Amino acid sequence: MGMQLLLLFFSCFLLFFCGMAMMKYGFQQMSHRHLEKWLYNCTNAPIKSFLTGMIATALVHSSSLVMVITVSFVSAGLLKFKDAIGIILGSNVGTTFTTEFLAVEIDDYLGMMFAISLLLMLFKNRILFSLGCSCFGISCIFLALNGFEKAAFLLSDLQVMSDLLAKSSDHLLFSVGISAVFTGIIQSSTALIGIVMSFMNEQLLPLETGLAFVLGANIGTCITALLASIGSKQEAKYTAFAHLWLNVFGVILFVPLIPFFANNLKLLTNEPDFQIAHFSLIFNLITSLIILPFANQYANFVLWWTKTISTWIKK
Repeated sequence: MGMQLLLLFFSCFLLFFCGMAMMKYGFQQMSHRHLEKWLYNCTNAPIKSFLTGMIATALVHSSSLVMVITVSFVSAGLLKFKDAIGIILGSNVGTTFTTEFLAVEIDDYLGMMFAISLLLMLFKNRILFSLGCSCFGISCIFLALNGFEKAAFLLSDLQVMSDLLAKSSDHLLFSVGISAVFTGIIQSSTALIGIVMSFMNEQLLPLETGLAFVLGANIGTCITALLASIGSKQEAKYTAFAHLWLNVFGVILFVPLIPFFANNLKLLTNEPDFQIAHFSLIFNLITSLIILPFANQYANFVLWWTKTISTWIKK
């Protein structure tokens, strides 16, 4: 029984990732020609960089892709490290649009979406084919989320899962840590937050624990940029570290505020999945807006902090 449930869970997980890949592919095919041009041209002011990063991430539904392109631009000398700070801040906000989208209920239209997407994918026109890929991916994602909800309820009966959920509920820092590790392994904060939403909808996690998982996911997602910076010039590494420190500092700021948000998010909505999505948006928006007016100072801090740590490690 336990093995069958795990197979169901991982099948949903695979379906979710396939859906994400299809959705990203479709959006990238429709916007990829403009994406790199935006990132390259709109970086002469922090606010323009911020808006560019936010819009680009919202369009392709992947902060990881935007961060990898940004790191590669810095490594190639096309962007200066300080000019990339605004893109980093914007990409953090842009990725929450996907999370908000996941909270929307479109279950009644899944069959229609599958049919329309398959029809569009028969066309040779690049735009129609790409739109069909995106719709097909979206349909797979929501189908996977439905499966997660059913699998989550059944998985909670397993002793090992019950123990893990109990420990997560008792120790918020443990929840942050395990979420960061798991997100780093799968390299998708969206997937992790989607799973958390499924558990929340089945009332298997208290809201405070769900919020802690969201914070951890924001740290774990930084692994993609860090991996992309390996073997690159020093400024590219600074860019990846700027992404990491931004989320680490944000998590340090927000962990003590988890009880406050758990008590007040119900003022915005009573739906657990929307509460998770709104918290993700609030976290990324606040941390980015705090740093944005001091983008240059933050860049200088990252340079100093990274060099200090490197010197300490060498000793």
